[in-house]
Amino acid sequence: MASGQFLLMAKRKRQPPAASPADTAATSPSRRARIIALSLCALLLIAAGAAGLWWKNHQKSSSNVTASGKQFVLVDEAQCAGCHQAQFKSWQGSHHHLAMQDATPATVLADFSGVSFKDQNGSSRFLQEKGKFLVETTGGDGKTARFEVTHTFGIEPLQQYLLSLPNGRLQAFTIVWDTEKKKWFSLHGKERIAANDELHWSKPAQNWNFMCAECHTTGLKRNFDIASNSYNTQWHSLGVGCQSCHGPASGHLDWAKSHQKKNGKGSGFAVALPVSDSAAILDTCGRCHSRRAPLRDGYVPAHKLADDYLVSLLSPTLYHTDGKIKDEVFEYGSFVQSKMFMKGLNCADCHDPHSGKTRLPGNQLCSSCHNASAAAARPGINTAGLQKKNYDSIEHTRHQPGTPGAACVSCHMPGKFYMGNDFRHDHSFSIPRPDLSKALDSPNACNSCHADKSADWAAGKIKEWRGAQARPKTFGEFMKVLREGGADASGQLLQFTSDPSHPPIQRATALQSAGNYPGVNSRRSITQAMSDTDPLVRQAALDAMGNLPPAEQIALAGPLLRDPVKSVRITAAWQLSTLAPQLGNFSSDWKQAMAEYEAVQKQLVERPESLGNLAQIYRQREEPAQAWQAMEQALRLNADFEPALVMKSEMLGASGNHEGALQLLRDALQRQPKSAGLQHAYGLALVRGGKHKEALAALKRASELAPDNGNYAYVYAVALHDLGQPAQAIKVLDAGIKRNASQRSLWMTAIRYRQEAGDSAAAQALALRWLRINPGDPALQQLQH
Repeated sequence: MASGQFLLMAKRKRQPPAASPADTAATSPSRRARIIALSLCALLLIAAGAAGLWWKNHQKSSSNVTASGKQFVLVDEAQCAGCHQAQFKSWQGSHHHLAMQDATPATVLADFSGVSFKDQNGSSRFLQEKGKFLVETTGGDGKTARFEVTHTFGIEPLQQYLLSLPNGRLQAFTIVWDTEKKKWFSLHGKERIAANDELHWSKPAQNWNFMCAECHTTGLKRNFDIASNSYNTQWHSLGVGCQSCHGPASGHLDWAKSHQKKNGKGSGFAVALPVSDSAAILDTCGRCHSRRAPLRDGYVPAHKLADDYLVSLLSPTLYHTDGKIKDEVFEYGSFVQSKMFMKGLNCADCHDPHSGKTRLPGNQLCSSCHNASAAAARPGINTAGLQKKNYDSIEHTRHQPGTPGAACVSCHMPGKFYMGNDFRHDHSFSIPRPDLSKALDSPNACNSCHADKSADWAAGKIKEWRGAQARPKTFGEFMKVLREGGADASGQLLQFTSDPSHPPIQRATALQSAGNYPGVNSRRSITQAMSDTDPLVRQAALDAMGNLPPAEQIALAGPLLRDPVKSVRITAAWQLSTLAPQLGNFSSDWKQAMAEYEAVQKQLVERPESLGNLAQIYRQREEPAQAWQAMEQALRLNADFEPALVMKSEMLGASGNHEGALQLLRDALQRQPKSAGLQHAYGLALVRGGKHKEALAALKRASELAPDNGNYAYVYAVALHDLGQPAQAIKVLDAGIKRNASQRSLWMTAIRYRQEAGDSAAAQALALRWLRINPGDPALQQLQH
């Protein structure tokens, strides 16, 4: 890297869009990310807020659907019971039915007799006055006040309560009721949470309107108004009702009354949900049972999941290396990794969709397919490869019948507790691999029961029972190579992503590493993925193409501007946005898709992430006034939203106000002294202001606060080099490589600095090491011949 390049780099290239709301926690330290997720939901899914008096007299939502030119309208669901008595009875009393209720003496399960709960965060008192349930606790201003409980969330094993705040906000209170032990407990455990903490119950992370409401009501519209910073959230009914899954039922009622019913033609819904239609059922369940970010206010039942949401991939903060659940990710992401999914099964094959309970108890459910005849439980399930044997036998389970170890779920659906006492199963239905636990740093089912034993002990037992087994390479083993810079990582990438027998969500996750390994293999991986049948894979390919030449990016991504799935179209639009002047015949499609991307952000302006995305769009269009307004609106919602703080600092610096840019970041660091991102931004702002020595200290501090962030190590090393300390720069790069062996920029820069220092032998040795990781790297072609 030539001297002075650090100063150019400090001007910063275009940043990717700010993290989507669902990914905000994923980019935070895992502990806090986990607590955010735990705090957000009661029993079913995700969290949000609303207040005033409207919860008792809210208007009915107008969340209706138009499909094939016909308007479908939400109806009173009591009418469903007339024809569907069995289904309606099964649904009553279910977790779906009782997902959210008005707070009344009949629905509130906790003790509100004036009892107090005390912990490291202070004291909260629970009481009743004049027929209202109240919580006396510390508010967002740090002062003790009383807040009305408007609704209950969930019924077991815990019940959470929504508290009213001004401007139509409801907040999920983080002290909850254990319905089994009959006591209050805190979702924060022993962590200290101050009133200004992002995890405090009054803050956006606990806001019901955005974070939870859609999955605890039927026919919801958030109706956020940015001018007044308020919600007028409306819904059709509380709880997850018939029309949450089936969609507005007006057409179905018309069909039921017409001659079409007698002729067996259709059902009158915008989309049918037969058990055999796995795609439709998974899209329906996945709206709430997945970790995802919305793309609109509400959803359309007839849409694919990826039309209305961005589904999270198997990132290290959400899932273990082998794909097992880690953070609170619900069921979708693990199920679509399973052989069950790949063989055509869906949620409704095992769960009654109305009661939510399994269709058969215990091992009987699994044995309906896994048995001596291996007959499919219904048409459409592919049982090829399924062994014909008695799986519910001691020869298979190796545990005495009737004991916990003999249960199929104990070995193939291990789980963990969320929200303190809510045990949830992993749905990837995997084979226990204690032999990989150490290498992958992942838990295994055996030691979840045999906690007093080692993984080696468990692996030895399996070998004793089954003998030596030749097993294909697992997803976790591939991901370890890709994430840690293992031998032939680029070849492993191509091998894994080219094999359609691997689930799409796993192939999409693997593609996230493609940018680290430029060359023929990654190019082939990305090119093939662009035409994959699954939208998750196409979207991942778009996100990975940044290292390809501009003309190649346009040729590959241009056609996806007209993709049938919305999440793919808008991703293509954003990824091509810096190449807009070169798009040629794709220009019209790009403008249309980019308008769609912008419309998505405008529907989500209650989130600072979306306002940050809008500010990026306006900056790109050279509309600084609009960019500034969006950025300021983001900071009004969250004064510590780092992308907006960094952007504001950059804009102040660009206008010549370097001191203002620096002071903004100093103030933010006073509030968040351990933020590596702010320290890094402060260092770059100091560079732009010509304060190089101070910049060096800030960049060093950022790399110390986040030692696993290879980019911070890289920038700090470049700063050292350009400020006359090349030997120290090489030491920082070498340390970074040990921690982040997959980050190519560390290797390339360390090679270059050794060349500059005249140590050609060391440079060549380092280059050869990298070539073992990424054979065919275009920057090192001369060493490969």
